[in-house]
Amino acid sequence: MIIPVQKVHCAIFKGDFMRKLRFFIILACLSLLALGLVFVSCEEPKETAKPEPEHVHQWGAWTVTTAANCTTKGVETRTCALDATHIDTRDIEINSTAHNWGEWVGTVTCTEAGTGTRVCAYNGAHTETRNDLQPLSGTTTNG
Repeated sequence: MIIPVQKVHCAIFKGDFMRKLRFFIILACLSLLALGLVFVSCEEPKETAKPEPEHVHQWGAWTVTTAANCTTKGVETRTCALDATHIDTRDIEINSTAHNWGEWVGTVTCTEAGTGTRVCAYNGAHTETRNDLQPLSGTTTNG
């Protein structure tokens, strides 16, 4: 058996009440927001770092920090004479002739001229071969 439910006519559920309820909810939210801003603004101001007074740098001479070689750029630095924490850096371009050559290997001996090749330690593809190597000076032959 089904019991019919009657419509409830109550002023609470009419549009005017809902409009007022929304208004009071919005008003309450804004009040809480304003209260929160008051608490935030009452906090002690945090101490901020004072900026250093500006000055015109008095740069020292450039000093090679890392030398450039045949495969890698180098770096130069200079320091301000008024404040040693102010450091300026710049790149030194790759120097295609700055090799780190190994020993000559070839036909040259202590007494006879010959040919030889040497390899760069920075890049094994960089080699130098010469056909006019002179006998090694200052060596002696055990005989």
